[in-house]
Amino acid sequence: MPSLLALLLATAPLSFDDALSLAARAPQVAAAQRAAAARRSNAATVSSLQANPTLGLQPGVRTNVTGTGPEFIGTLTQSLNVSGYSAARREAVALEVAQAQGGARLEAHLARLSVADAWLRVWSAQGVLAEARRELELAGDLGGRVGRAAQSGAITKADAAAVRAWVAEARLAVLSAEGELFDTGVQLNRSLGLDAAAPAQVATELPALVLPQADALAQSLGRAERAPAVRAALQLRDAEEGRARELVASKGTWLQVGATGGREGLGDVVVLGTLAVTIPVFDKGERDAAPLLAAATQAEGARLLALAEARAARVLVAHELEHTQETLEVVERELVPASDEAAQGTQRRMEAGEATSQEWVLARRAALAARSRWVRARAEHALACFRAQEFVAVTTGDVQ
Repeated sequence: MPSLLALLLATAPLSFDDALSLAARAPQVAAAQRAAAARRSNAATVSSLQANPTLGLQPGVRTNVTGTGPEFIGTLTQSLNVSGYSAARREAVALEVAQAQGGARLEAHLARLSVADAWLRVWSAQGVLAEARRELELAGDLGGRVGRAAQSGAITKADAAAVRAWVAEARLAVLSAEGELFDTGVQLNRSLGLDAAAPAQVATELPALVLPQADALAQSLGRAERAPAVRAALQLRDAEEGRARELVASKGTWLQVGATGGREGLGDVVVLGTLAVTIPVFDKGERDAAPLLAAATQAEGARLLALAEARAARVLVAHELEHTQETLEVVERELVPASDEAAQGTQRRMEAGEATSQEWVLARRAALAARSRWVRARAEHALACFRAQEFVAVTTGDVQ
């Protein structure tokens, strides 16, 4: 059964801010946060001693020429590592907590990017569909008038056929946009981890995204090593190395101290201290530490790759901001007005008998393409602004 939230989203348009709020509660983000909380909770309960005490009891009976009596021997021993195991253990636990927290931050960051992209794709599909429906309404109205004119012989059959073809093309544009809207709505639900009964719908208003200040963006572009993916890979490497050091220390020198006491069969009581040392002469933990060190080496490779990707991303962020801004300006200030003016002028000329319906169809097709491109250009620029904001947020200042 879909959740109540999913049912509401199926009928109510989802704003951009609400979508980002839901991204913070997406299944993968919530799971990563619970994992980090579990790590912190576990770290608080880890003992400073690495081994439990051992209590032994040996009851029995002793018999000799003087008589028979009960006898028992009790032992209590405690193993203590003197090779730094306690410190290595605390360090490994702290590194694992940091790794879990970094993983949670990375999941939250990726979820925000994914949801923002999915939301803007739905918004773009909705806008393209609205433009296609308006064009279909216009084409259908003219198609009816052209059909009647063709029957009276006022225009040629070829001109009437051209208009009918454009009406069909407008219908196909609507169907294509409806399919895109359905697919993008489903993808938005998937990004949010929702079991929705219908594709998500979004608000008609674009989010009020502000371009980051030039100095803040420049500062963040020089700190690619603070990107969540880079930090997560670094924390994984450190955690693997910490576990390896912990394991090697656990194979170090151990001191066993304790006491042995007992009652002999005829009433004598014996109390002895015990002391033993385990010296790492042969097994020093190399075999067990090898997979951990190998994993740390792989994590370092992943960190270097993530760093290269973050450095590439900083270049792309700056480029996307400039490119999408320029594209939007050209489409919004030049292409759309010119295409609309050409279509309206061609229609007036056609109605005056100075242009053919084929010319009108070409002009309407160009106008629809221009307005659809304008919708997509707005969404692409909004996404570029959001990515820039995210990059500044995760790379500027100390991330806790």
